[in-house]
Amino acid sequence: MPRKYSAKTFPVIARGSTSFSELFTSYLQLYPAVSRDIKGREGGTYAESLLRIAGELAKAHPGIDLWGGTVRRLDISQEDHQGLSPMEETRRDNCLLEEALRYTMRKYEVGKGTFEYLFARNLKERLRRETARAHRRQKEVAVLEQEAEAAREEQRTTPDATTQAAYRWASRILGRAAYLLDSQTRTYIEMSLEDAADEDIAIKLGIDTKTLNNRFRGERVKARAQTAIRQFVLGMPEHHRSLLWRHLQEEVGLTPESAAKVLACHVTPADSVPVMEEEALLAELGWLEEEKLQDV
Repeated sequence: MPRKYSAKTFPVIARGSTSFSELFTSYLQLYPAVSRDIKGREGGTYAESLLRIAGELAKAHPGIDLWGGTVRRLDISQEDHQGLSPMEETRRDNCLLEEALRYTMRKYEVGKGTFEYLFARNLKERLRRETARAHRRQKEVAVLEQEAEAAREEQRTTPDATTQAAYRWASRILGRAAYLLDSQTRTYIEMSLEDAADEDIAIKLGIDTKTLNNRFRGERVKARAQTAIRQFVLGMPEHHRSLLWRHLQEEVGLTPESAAKVLACHVTPADSVPVMEEEALLAELGWLEEEKLQDV
């Protein structure tokens, strides 16, 4: 993680600085050897020259703040704002200019290159490292965002327990009512539920795909299936029909409208009809043993 900037990390003599010129002038008192390289130029003017060099170097690193690291703005209330320097107002990360300036002054030796050259070299290296850190952070954020989006997508596409149970009962009842369908419609539905291609279904039915699409268009097949399901459900013993409705509402959690879609009809069970769990209900309906054999 990037270091947080605080003027408290500056030497005491520089903590009141509110500009680069003031910072430079303060550090000259700590590192007087640098004064020899200025060669009579005023500290403020020399600092402005360094700042121009820094600005040119920073152009190759867009998004990196010379007063900090990655560009950010602090959330500062009006009360907190008073007394903060421009550096404190606009950055949170390590202060690159201050670090480069102090390091260069500390390491500067007369006769081993000009101060401007050493300052530029040190700042350039810090900008390079800060850019690399920013890229790593961006990649980390991108990965986290991808993982979050994948989790959201999985949540959107993964049916909840209620949806799964409703689909299970709808498939179960359709299978029970299939004998009421004509053979071609029954074959079409069975193969469609197995994700068979239209061409394969057409071959099985002995027709071409155009005829298949015309004869078994979505709404037509749905209407036939609903008719068969309704006929099957209404043909069940009333007590079984009431148990099934009560289970879909109370145990599965379907609304009356959703339960009616599963059964293709409305049922009004008596208050005395109990709520049964799925396996117990299957046993009561006489379907349990058959389903166990299918699962083997």
